[in-house]
Amino acid sequence: DFLTRTTTILATLFILLSISLAFVAAKKGGTGEIDSSLQRTEVPTAPAAPVTSAPASATPGSAPATEVPLDK
Repeated sequence: DFLTRTTTILATLFILLSISLAFVAAKKGGTGEIDSSLQRTEVPTAPAAPVTSAPASATPGSAPATEVPLDK
C-alpha cells in the first residue's frame, strides 16, 4: 500500500511539473530556434579524377583456394 501510494503521488507530481514547465516554456516565447552553433557546414568537394580502365591482374578463379580446418 505504501509503494502504491508513493508511486501515485510521485507520478502525479511528475505530470504536473511537466505540464507546468511546458506552459512556462511556451509563455517565455523566444525565437523558437534551436541552437545552431554546432551546425555542420558543407565541405567543398574536390573534382573527381577521370576513370581509367586498367586490365585486371588476376581473375578471382585463378587464386588458390585455402582450406579451413573444421573443429568438431
